[in-house]
Amino acid sequence: MRRMTFPALTGGLALGIGALLSAQAPGAGDALPAETSTSPNSSQSSSESLDVATTAPDGVGAGPVEVSGRGHVLKDLGEPAGLTSTRGDDVIFQISIDAARVTATCPGRGVDVSPANGHFLVLEVTATLSEEAANAADPGQDVYMPLVAETFDIIGPGGAPQETTVTDASWACFEGDELLPPFLEPGTTVSGKVVLDAANDSGRVVYAPDGAAGWEWEFPG
Repeated sequence: MRRMTFPALTGGLALGIGALLSAQAPGAGDALPAETSTSPNSSQSSSESLDVATTAPDGVGAGPVEVSGRGHVLKDLGEPAGLTSTRGDDVIFQISIDAARVTATCPGRGVDVSPANGHFLVLEVTATLSEEAANAADPGQDVYMPLVAETFDIIGPGGAPQETTVTDASWACFEGDELLPPFLEPGTTVSGKVVLDAANDSGRVVYAPDGAAGWEWEFPG
């Protein structure tokens, strides 16, 4: 089974499927300064890619793309983030954090649970991987995107990443059928909860599998 990996997103949201599957994560030097818009020609991949750095493609938001100092594209809650095909007219992968709630309690799986770090951050997430993504795989290989809680990170109010965000307590908050499935296969759309154990009641949540460039959403207290 082959996992889709992210190339650098510092230049925009449109990336070739070949780049999605094989490109390496960007180094620290690739990150752009916080609160800046990228230039129209700032993104290139190993395969042909359509540059949409200053305007997001249809279906994945609108307006200029802003990138954090960590190299992640900034998104608002409820605003979809996505990757398009080389033509720019097909959204290959799309993810949105529809809501974020900070709480000190949760239902628990038949037991009382308390956050180890002080707060539970409950995310409502929707994600889609198009059937076209499967066409990029070699014969006999599968393509998927990981959605396990460990692929989401928390950045504290001061800008420092939180070291541990998934704990026994966060895992035990909700029954399995309420949680986001751990993997997303081509041709499917999934939704569900992701629960993180947060040290603060505000900050940013990051989706960036394998430590590559991804997206950030601010969550309030």
